[in-house]
Amino acid sequence: MNTICFTDEQKKLFYKLSDCGLASMSEALKIQIENSNIYSSLSFEERFAELIQAYDDTLTAQKTETLLKRSKLKSKQSFNEITVSNERGFTSDMAKWISSLSWTHPGRISNITVLGASGTGKTTLLCGIGHHCISHGLSVRYYKAGQLLRDLLDSSIHKIRILKSNIRHSQIIIIDDLGMNKASDEASNALYDLLDERVNELPVIVGSQVNEEGLRACFTGKAQTDGILRRLFQNSINIILKGDPEEVEIKKHGVALQEEHS
Repeated sequence: MNTICFTDEQKKLFYKLSDCGLASMSEALKIQIENSNIYSSLSFEERFAELIQAYDDTLTAQKTETLLKRSKLKSKQSFNEITVSNERGFTSDMAKWISSLSWTHPGRISNITVLGASGTGKTTLLCGIGHHCISHGLSVRYYKAGQLLRDLLDSSIHKIRILKSNIRHSQIIIIDDLGMNKASDEASNALYDLLDERVNELPVIVGSQVNEEGLRACFTGKAQTDGILRRLFQNSINIILKGDPEEVEIKKHGVALQEEHS
């Protein structure tokens, strides 16, 4: 294999590109020079476009990495790895609609609620959706409901301001395990305010082991509870996951979604 010897002028150009923060363009240019027999047939504009694409790909990768770190997602499984089946309760039509991201577009904002008993893959699906959004440049933040509500009631005003700022600047927020505990008046008010601020503006994705009636029992004050549920379910796609590797069947009856092993 022949080793390409770069000229002093080429080396200076590589250095200048890297020094300007364009290392990816520098590497792409090296590849073009090393493979001049391939690239010689391309026009200057075509070769330059490839250098720009290399730089853009690097920026996209860096942005994705930053968004992923900030998201705090609990699962690394991608959306493409999620099992899609009618039996499971997550249909191909649901998957197509979610993957289109139309529900994140202004004027078409929709929430997503994922219900199902423990072990049915709610968190995996929630995080899979989060990964899909991040891969398309959307900012996502994952919260456990209990911790989120406690943090919203923190005695430190500074901490609350930071939390609310993070929520406001997240295009999508994920609230997992909502309804696991009875919420206080203050927590119910805090959740209502959070949801009200995002209505028709930014999507909320929620995971819960209890159905809508079960969630109703978790909050205080009829008007406040009605407001919370209306903001969650009125304009949303509702997914009820059925089964897990042990063939657990979920049935939407009573206050909770109960597990019945076949």
